Amino acid sequence: DEDVRRVPRRTPMACQFCRGRKLKCDGGRPSCGNCNRRGYPCQYVPVYAYSSSFLHPRHADQVHSSEQQK
Repeated sequence: DEDVRRVPRRTPMACQFCRGRKLKCDGGRPSCGNCNRRGYPCQYVPVYAYSSSFLHPRHADQVHSSEQQK
């Protein structure tokens, strides 16, 4: 009767739907569990495809100023 606790694994990348809704994405391919249950198309976009315009405005200013210094 040992209580074995499993450490939840972090999904390397969330799909667009889960990212937009701030849901826990299971990272399933070709369709994650959330999209599969809802019947939505599941799309994964690489993290580097996000520009600083997706950041909070305060952070976007910091990113732009650091890019200009380079």
